[in-house]
Amino acid sequence: MVRVVSELLGRHRERAELDRAISGLGKGRSAALVIRGEAGIGKSVLLDYAADQAAGHCVTRATGVESEMELAYAGLQQLCGRFLGRLNALPVPQREALKVAFGLATGPPPDDFLVVASDTAHGRSLALLRQAVGDAAVTVDDVTTDLGLLTVQGPASRDTLTAAAPDVDWSIGAFPFRGARRVPLAGVDVLAIRITYLGELGWELYVPAARTGLVWDAVLAAGEAHGIRPAGLRALSSLRMEKGYRDYGHDIDNTDSVLEAGLGFAVVLDKPFIGRDAVAAKKAAGPLTRRLVQVRLTDPEPLMFHAEIVHRDGKPVGYIRAASYGFTLGGAVGLAMIEADQPIDQSYLDSGEWTVEVGAGRYPAVASLRPMYDPANKRVRM
Repeated sequence: MVRVVSELLGRHRERAELDRAISGLGKGRSAALVIRGEAGIGKSVLLDYAADQAAGHCVTRATGVESEMELAYAGLQQLCGRFLGRLNALPVPQREALKVAFGLATGPPPDDFLVVASDTAHGRSLALLRQAVGDAAVTVDDVTTDLGLLTVQGPASRDTLTAAAPDVDWSIGAFPFRGARRVPLAGVDVLAIRITYLGELGWELYVPAARTGLVWDAVLAAGEAHGIRPAGLRALSSLRMEKGYRDYGHDIDNTDSVLEAGLGFAVVLDKPFIGRDAVAAKKAAGPLTRRLVQVRLTDPEPLMFHAEIVHRDGKPVGYIRAASYGFTLGGAVGLAMIEADQPIDQSYLDSGEWTVEVGAGRYPAVASLRPMYDPANKRVRM
């Protein structure tokens, strides 16, 4: 049996709603799916959908009997793009190795899958999972209302969480980037994942919905000495745009090649997935002449939002798909899909004169394939 329900969980609003809401960094609509089979073979996988989605999540678990599990697992690979943690370096059948990697010895059953996807990918995720599961002994259940998400981000996030849960080792050695562990926090069993959609050191905390308020209060109290502040979607938009993080359904969609979108690292061509042949053909065709690039105005005054025309050497070559003001970078910054009659690489970007139409004016800009903020990911991995 398959049942899927979506619930609108808006941004942090009244205190009375905290027990059912996500944090201020929540993205709006949340949806969750659970896939369960009749038996398991000792797999426990936590998957991250596409480009480090961090808010408004689709949380999915899956188990299946040995013969069907590979089918469901293949579907999850198609859906998710890349593993969370260091799972892809581990042989799938090694249950204990997976438990150690994810700190799930006291967590969910070892034959569960947890998939995290953005809200805009909910319907597509469901369709892909149904297609992959087929007639296998698997059901899909919505658990959206069972979980809340709080995301604690920033250079002081480790100090804040150490104060909130002093019995947990939050150090980089014990809790590396993309690590996942179940931790006690404010008397609540919390799934903590070291991941970010802002480009900073940070964790996502998956909390039983009814107790989300308790964890919220504990984190805010622990972070008071470190200057913690609730943040909303505008802050999230600004920070993720400075880092060049993609948003499926906003700056990219299913009409874009994963290579053009700059997400080629998220697919492995020697494994089956939906669209594999198209990706392989695109890669074999040679250097890309259509790519998503980061664009920043050098004038700190104009603002960009969406659909501003981008010019190279006076000729229109694309448009801004999403933008925000980059307070760290010192100007409006966005993601633009650029098309050219030659390969688009950094030398192509550096050799041209870039301008963007904003209102009735045209303003100078710079373009980059790498994130303009912390391109080496040092802050994310600190």
